[in-house]
Amino acid sequence: MRLAETYLLRAEAYLGKGDLAAAASDINKVRQRSSAPDVAPEEVDIDYILDERLRELYYEEFRLLTLMRLGKVAERTKKYNNEYVGATIQDFHNLWPIPLSEKEANTEADLGQNPGY
Repeated sequence: MRLAETYLLRAEAYLGKGDLAAAASDINKVRQRSSAPDVAPEEVDIDYILDERLRELYYEEFRLLTLMRLGKVAERTKKYNNEYVGATIQDFHNLWPIPLSEKEANTEADLGQNPGY
């Protein structure tokens, strides 16, 4: 984990709390390292943070997990990669199917399947 990722995760938490000034401050700490212009608090939303994560952590994070955690796999794939897979991706792709081995190993409860699989 890099310090930049920690700042961006904290900015995401501040955004969730509605504290846009603190979120922008954390994003700006990351941006200042590369001499990028500061972001204003009113510009901060989850898509801005995801874009900043892409710029800063390209090839360093498994981005699919971040998008799945936020439920944005289908939305962002359709928006930015529509030519290749965006036309076939569905909202249920935000979750992976539960493996049969996990369902069989759980004998105490009925583990249903994620919708769409």
